[in-house]
Amino acid sequence: MVGRRGWVILTKDRQIRSNQIEIVALLKSGAPCFALVAADMTGDEMGASFVRALPHIKQLIRRNAVPFVATVSRSGAVSMLHTQADLIKKVD
Repeated sequence: MVGRRGWVILTKDRQIRSNQIEIVALLKSGAPCFALVAADMTGDEMGASFVRALPHIKQLIRRNAVPFVATVSRSGAVSMLHTQADLIKKVD
């Protein structure tokens, strides 16, 4: 599983935060998820956004129970969207 390996999910799939099937898969993975919020980015721009966000990504992972969903903006700003508790409530 992704979470057991210590991996992080990086995605541009904005539905991951609201799609019931994807939420269940995320809970099973045990991994933190960071979703880009800007849809019109090139691959290079996406990579640069994640690189700028890396210090904040590491901090969020250290301070929060996984899994969770956070957003990453074009500028690299990171915001918690759904905590582990939020995700569990969504499937109950």
